[in-house]
Amino acid sequence: MLKRTPNIHIMTDFICGFPTETSHDHELLMELLKKYKFCSLNISQFYPRPGTLANKMKEINTKIVKARNREMSRLFKKYSLYKSRVGSKYIILITEYPSRGDDFISHNEQYEQIIIRNTGEEKNLE
Repeated sequence: MLKRTPNIHIMTDFICGFPTETSHDHELLMELLKKYKFCSLNISQFYPRPGTLANKMKEINTKIVKARNREMSRLFKKYSLYKSRVGSKYIILITEYPSRGDDFISHNEQYEQIIIRNTGEEKNLE
């Protein structure tokens, strides 16, 4: 699929410290992150929600969960996925307008987030 859809924006979520997660499971997740280098990644720590089966499971030590979370975050921050696209032109859809001098948030056809710096100067965005 990646060959047929170049530059596709794939986002995923990871939950660190689900009660059944082993050290080996975490290593496999890290390998997955290294292999696919997801464009967007949401890393969360497990939280037992009342009324769920997981709420009754024995939790993993908080120090281990936080360490795994930091390890994933450090790896993700090392990615340089967009260097090759600097200076490229895209047709975009602005999805968020600045309320107080902030940047415009937009997305291109691959749903990659593109930030337009708001310098306060009026510009032609064509």
